Amino acid sequence: MRNRLHVCGFIAAVIVAAGACGNTHTEMNVPQTEPTAAETAFPQTNAITDAGSDNITVTEIVQPADAPPDKLYAEDFADERFRGRLDAFKAQNEEFMRTNRFIDYKFIYSPETSDIPADVQEKAVRCTAESEQYIESSEYTEMFLADPESHIGSEEITADDVMAFINDGKIVPKFLAGWEYDFDGDGKNERFLAVQYPWLSETEYVFFPTYLIFESSGGEMSVVDHVDYLNEEVAVMLDYGDFKQFYLSGHGFMGASEHTTLLGVVDGECRELYASRIWFYKQGCFLSYTGWMGICQFMIFDTQTNEYRHITGYPADIDKIKLYDTDDVIPLYMPDPESKVYLYYVIGGRFLYDSGSGDCYRYENGKFTKCEYGSTDGLTIYPLFKQTDDGVEEWFDVDIGEALEKSGAVFGASE
Repeated sequence: MRNRLHVCGFIAAVIVAAGACGNTHTEMNVPQTEPTAAETAFPQTNAITDAGSDNITVTEIVQPADAPPDKLYAEDFADERFRGRLDAFKAQNEEFMRTNRFIDYKFIYSPETSDIPADVQEKAVRCTAESEQYIESSEYTEMFLADPESHIGSEEITADDVMAFINDGKIVPKFLAGWEYDFDGDGKNERFLAVQYPWLSETEYVFFPTYLIFESSGGEMSVVDHVDYLNEEVAVMLDYGDFKQFYLSGHGFMGASEHTTLLGVVDGECRELYASRIWFYKQGCFLSYTGWMGICQFMIFDTQTNEYRHITGYPADIDKIKLYDTDDVIPLYMPDPESKVYLYYVIGGRFLYDSGSGDCYRYENGKFTKCEYGSTDGLTIYPLFKQTDDGVEEWFDVDIGEALEKSGAVFGASE
């Protein structure tokens, strides 16, 4: 049962004992009444007199202030300044919890490759050879052949590695691997195909970019992504059962080309679901990422719209939160009550996020504990400084406990 904040008061039960003579005393009977719930919620103060003494000793017995709530509900803890947005926020979240499918998807490193017919492989190679980057690289083939060793800047790459791609003075891309699945659950298979070739230029050392080709169920091909250096696991697939998502596992040779592009298939067409200089990881039925300059987000896949949604939570009244922080775990990073930038956000009813310091606290069984940085047991959300004035991104939240229960996933479990 949900517990609410209460406005509580104090009660005092005073027992007066008067000493008449010697070591005897007489108690004064006081009519007894049943205390109200509000009266018993806050500490009680008792006045007691020792036998044989005219002195009254007042002893304060402090009890916990109200049983702690099971979750940090928005209607109880939202910052008063933003309560005008609370009804719309709650309605949106309740609708999402009712209509969305929460799925304990599989986060698969190096998904099993498929047997790709030779004609499809050849077509993927031709598709790569028509790309602008490949054409630009081919212009420097003669220069490389004139002095191969001068263009090798890594002990892991040899001139022979490059020559393996050159035939009759031309660079010929090579097919690496393919993955054929029904990615959008429509009963038809699509393919993602990886093709590699050497990148040549006048000023840079050679490296081997890998192109990702998407082939629709109808056979149309297009280049949808590339990485400069392919990681050992080659690719990653997020398997939601009826639909699957995919990206090449690799990195760029310099910051500007560093990126990860998560791709899905919607109505038979390849769709970019998320792309940035980031690295994804699984948290139960949720998806998180971290990346360049500390950027990071906590997301859920919207199965109605086929897109990922950032989970922001709601700005909370830290003074109300602190009433239940009996162990004084949460420091007041920016206690200025007028600040609309440095705020505390409650996310999923289970986490408190300090947007001033970037620290996260888990709320469980009426207690707060600080989340270990980098652990899948906590949340990391960027930007650190959120602005809540008009015109900013709307709040969005998901009941984390309910989502995990519906999906059968375990938050923070190793994948």
